[in-house]
Amino acid sequence: IVDIYVVCQHIANAEGLNVSDEELENKLSEEAEYYGAASVEEYIGENSRESFREDYMYTNVLQFLRDNAIITEK
Repeated sequence: IVDIYVVCQHIANAEGLNVSDEELENKLSEEAEYYGAASVEEYIGENSRESFREDYMYTNVLQFLRDNAIITEK
């Protein structure tokens, strides 16, 4: 069984798609404001910053795959 996290992490490492501390804080601030949270801490609640970093990394990898996919018809 292939672990999707491992696959995505390898792609992120190879393509420079990991989320920096600065990018993480910027994204969290933007989302907290968008959803009307008083602070980033209120927005993330019981979650960890690392779980958000992982989610953003997945998003980066999926966008990379979409942008670079070569679709051919049979």
